[in-house]
Amino acid sequence: MSTLDPIRCTVEISLPPATLETLSSQSFELYAWKAVQSSQGEGRPLVWWRAPSLAPRIPLAWTRTYQAFGSHDEIVTRRVVHPVSTPIDLGFTWFIGDTLSGPIEREGADNAVSFSSTAMEAIRVGLAQPVGEEFATYCVFPLNTTFGRLIIPRDTVLLAFSNLPMPEGSVSGRSLANPLGREVEDDSVLASTSPGLLIDLELAGMPEVSVRFDLARGGWDWGGFSWGRQVAINEPLVDVLILDP
Repeated sequence: MSTLDPIRCTVEISLPPATLETLSSQSFELYAWKAVQSSQGEGRPLVWWRAPSLAPRIPLAWTRTYQAFGSHDEIVTRRVVHPVSTPIDLGFTWFIGDTLSGPIEREGADNAVSFSSTAMEAIRVGLAQPVGEEFATYCVFPLNTTFGRLIIPRDTVLLAFSNLPMPEGSVSGRSLANPLGREVEDDSVLASTSPGLLIDLELAGMPEVSVRFDLARGGWDWGGFSWGRQVAINEPLVDVLILDP
């Protein structure tokens, strides 16, 4: 595996005092999801990060260091996927078996982590990256026996505020409007999650950007740069976070 120092990426989120007070008083928390490129194939995004607390400035930092994981857990909305993880670099393939172990070999696309199943039954696989001090999972896909899967990690993150508790590592719902995956019969769920902000650091051409969330000015502000866009609460999260390779 690589011994080079990984590139560190940072998004700093600032909250003006009045917005911070309002969000805190209504028990809102800040969440992040991370995008990948892969054929969707029933893959789902996982909740990647929850800010430890709200503050005037909140850093979200990660490095381009990767773990691949396998799991026997079913992909069920809001349920945490429990991973068995191993370090891996881009350009390598994990030949993963029923025990969620197996050799890793230098094989596959240079910009991707690849999986090849030697298991007798279907398993689940995905990626994790360090956010803060710990590795955290952010996507999961089914992998049938003898099949393969290629996942290209992206330095693209989705931010949103919600006062609906969402465990880190849990399978996300259909949209920000319905992150818990339950049927919506009124506006109570819709009122509890903000529109999202999608940030593409690769498009920004730099590893660090700053954004602002101000309720008095309509929410997210990223200066109108092309590396950011607002995500409506009813946009399918799979379409936003799992991109065609």
